[in-house]
Amino acid sequence: MLGLQQAFFSAAYVAGPALGGMLAASYGPKLAFLIVGGCQLSAALLYRLVPESRPRALADLYRPTASSPGAPPENPPVTERDAPAPRGPDEERRRGRNPVDPGSLLRANASLQAALTMHLGLFSGYAALLAVLPLHAQLAFGASPSQLGLMFSLTAALGLVGAPLGGWLADRLGRKAVITPSGVLVAVGACGAALAGDAAALVPALVCWGLGNSLLVPGLSAFVVDVTHLQERARAQALCRSGGDAAFLVAPLALGWVADLWGTTMALTGAASVAAIATLVFAIKAKTSI
Repeated sequence: MLGLQQAFFSAAYVAGPALGGMLAASYGPKLAFLIVGGCQLSAALLYRLVPESRPRALADLYRPTASSPGAPPENPPVTERDAPAPRGPDEERRRGRNPVDPGSLLRANASLQAALTMHLGLFSGYAALLAVLPLHAQLAFGASPSQLGLMFSLTAALGLVGAPLGGWLADRLGRKAVITPSGVLVAVGACGAALAGDAAALVPALVCWGLGNSLLVPGLSAFVVDVTHLQERARAQALCRSGGDAAFLVAPLALGWVADLWGTTMALTGAASVAAIATLVFAIKAKTSI
């Protein structure tokens, strides 16, 4: 399901610029922004119809059915992680955790540390794609705006195939078994892009890079869920996303500085190195979840 969700995101990235450009060209940019705002408001209202997924108490997980009072649940939690974590600040502190400090959750969970590291590498790669790759393509072989647009559409279109496939593989082979090779693909693709001197060399590198990204994301999201308790999952997801956002904030500045001093090839090589290091850390620290 996470892979299917990511595929819809990729489809929006492919179709959105084309539709927005058509609307802006025909009716002006104001209408395009109004339509986007209306779609977001509609989505927010539709989310109100989604049932709550977080049970309020452990008893909700084991509530007998009306037809068979007292019978065991049909779908009990698979592992101890699926049971709610201890409630209340006092119980959290007895376990050595500060319920307010998300860092305490991170320090207590090596697999979550690995997932955070992978998010840092993933979002650093996103920053390189947006901030450095267009400049590198223009300097290397004089890429035109239309060629740059086609390259970005290519990486987004790969998500239509890679994200559902990555989710399917993560469910059948295991999260770590998919995340680690996907991280290697990202590093290899970024390194290939750094060395590419023409479009014929850059396109295969982008295919490798984009496919690795799309295969990785569904399994990484599921991995964070697998390695945290039920009542800690929202905090764990927020922690990993915040780490990714921090990387997306810092990486463009750092990569741009490297590109100014030593060139775009060195900047993309740096992004490839970050992805490789993040993958290595994940492979060492992450425990197999499913």
